[in-house]
Amino acid sequence: MILLGWNQPLLHSASEWLLAPRNVAQAPDLSGLIVVVRGRRAGRRLLELLALRCAEAGSILVPPEILTASSLVRRLTRSQAGEPERADPLACALAWAEAIKRADETQRDKLFRRPGNTEPGPGLGALVGLGRHLHRVWSELGGGGLTFHDVKTVLAERFPHIADFEIPRWEVLERLHDVAAEILDGHGLVDPTDFLIRKARSGDLVPGRSVVLVGVAEMPRVVSEFLKRLPVPPIPLVFAPETERGLR
Repeated sequence: MILLGWNQPLLHSASEWLLAPRNVAQAPDLSGLIVVVRGRRAGRRLLELLALRCAEAGSILVPPEILTASSLVRRLTRSQAGEPERADPLACALAWAEAIKRADETQRDKLFRRPGNTEPGPGLGALVGLGRHLHRVWSELGGGGLTFHDVKTVLAERFPHIADFEIPRWEVLERLHDVAAEILDGHGLVDPTDFLIRKARSGDLVPGRSVVLVGVAEMPRVVSEFLKRLPVPPIPLVFAPETERGLR
């Protein structure tokens, strides 16, 4: 971990670090690096600062590849023949909606309303809305490196007073996720979160790239776990002085 200090903005310090030959031997040729930033705006600003510093020094910048954490796994794993296409959010929502529609009344009762409630089932608009919501739930949960089964385990261990009511709900969600995945697969598609998890945990790695993390304090757990698979550990550049090392 490299602590860059607080003397100037993070991206200014990061650009200096990247262009210093003691840190990157080939600088200003940074083509062998993948730099991970917090967002696209930060990536554009970092590239601008690198170009400005090289112009001032009379050197020619060969820029690094600048990515966000969400695209790093896909970039550093090989594509396989016959790999399904990643579904867009609408397709995922519709798959979840169809899974809900296929569920029997007992399952829907556990998911949406108290047993014995005589309200009519959700209409088409409500189903699509619920599909969007459940797709977002899965994206957050799966991106965090968890499954619906993990949630059931945590409920049983830590919240036994609500487990009897909540665990059946998460069992239904687990089943609906499987059905939605089957529906997408039937159309040659895959949920992006399922794709990310599969690639992060078992995808063939692309060799020959060094990774530098610029101010990425938090990232999805599944991406953090993926970074541990890399043959060369990434270098984190942190916006803090040396006096903060070891502190939390």
